[in-house]
Amino acid sequence: MIVADEQIWNRPSAPRLRQWGRALLDALFPLRCGACNTWLDGATEDPLSRLLCPDCRASLDLIEGPICPLCGQPFASDAIGDHLCGTCLAHPPVYAMARSAGIYGPPLKTLIHNLKYRDQRRMARPLGELLYRTFRRHWRHRTVDLIIPVPLHPRRLRERGFNQVQFMLRRWPQLFPASAAVPMADDILVRVRHTASQAGLDRGDRQRNMHGAFRVRRPETVTGRAVLVVDDVMTTGATVAACAAALTGSGARRVDVLTLARAL
Repeated sequence: MIVADEQIWNRPSAPRLRQWGRALLDALFPLRCGACNTWLDGATEDPLSRLLCPDCRASLDLIEGPICPLCGQPFASDAIGDHLCGTCLAHPPVYAMARSAGIYGPPLKTLIHNLKYRDQRRMARPLGELLYRTFRRHWRHRTVDLIIPVPLHPRRLRERGFNQVQFMLRRWPQLFPASAAVPMADDILVRVRHTASQAGLDRGDRQRNMHGAFRVRRPETVTGRAVLVVDDVMTTGATVAACAAALTGSGARRVDVLTLARAL
């Protein structure tokens, strides 16, 4: 009996087994940096260590502050602290709050493009963990009742083969503390109009392009609830604003926005 207890006590813990398994995978299938293509030496607890070399990780421009408290736009100077940006002063957004993990530039932009357009799905998990860390930072004391990824139009989904935002969120249920889990739904908000690419459009054209592009399939599922909309990149905010308009129009109490990257 004592021997059995000692065997159980000395059994490797789950985190240690994961570390061993990760080391074995790195030895059998060495990875290259997703930004500069150099070989990676090995993974650490930082999820981005399996995507970026140390130099590229050091150049990652994560958003710290000061920022606009509404849209999350970062400011170059920290002399004043957080304050409303000119756009939000002139045109307050439909959503209540938006936050992003980092600036949409190298190397984060390269990782997102590799995931979306080069089908490098190994990027989804560590990018999803970076997204989750941003969520925990900004929504630690803010209620969220439902998480909804921005949907693709069925035609775009067929072309790409997957929704990159859904892929980044796949591991979130395992990351949530048991007492703080938030349900996710990818079938409530639907894109009903195949819009032209937003690239190259100015703010006004982006807003017109996205007008009426989304619909809530079952309004009773969002009525009176605080909803978090998640997307990969926020540029002018036209896409997430269209999502927020559809959700608030269907009775959502509040809509917040979380994106992996924010374009300046």
